[in-house]
Amino acid sequence: MNPMPVKMTINDSFYQKVSEVKMRLAMEKAVKQTMYDLMKESVREAPSDTGNLRRSHSIDVRLGSGVVEGLLRNSAPYWKYVNFGTSKMEANAFLTRALSTIAPERKVATYFDKFYKGGE
Repeated sequence: MNPMPVKMTINDSFYQKVSEVKMRLAMEKAVKQTMYDLMKESVREAPSDTGNLRRSHSIDVRLGSGVVEGLLRNSAPYWKYVNFGTSKMEANAFLTRALSTIAPERKVATYFDKFYKGGE
């Protein structure tokens, strides 16, 4: 009994879809890792009078249609007054320093390259 021949063709659209999925996963991982690095640096830079400002950090990564968005949050409502200052208080630009140190655009590009090419 001869086995029935089976022919399978993988067309270009399949490769494109696989490539898009791989690219999207790599981008998601790159944004998550960058946001984690930014949060760590912001926590390190934040003043620690009570520790509340440091404990109040969190990150969120959202996936939308063609968009990967990273959000750094701080649930302490006064974080902006500490970072930017007020008429009665000097600024302690902890978030600004963290952004300068991490340089998210370059960091995302570096991680994307690592995750996309390295497959980690």
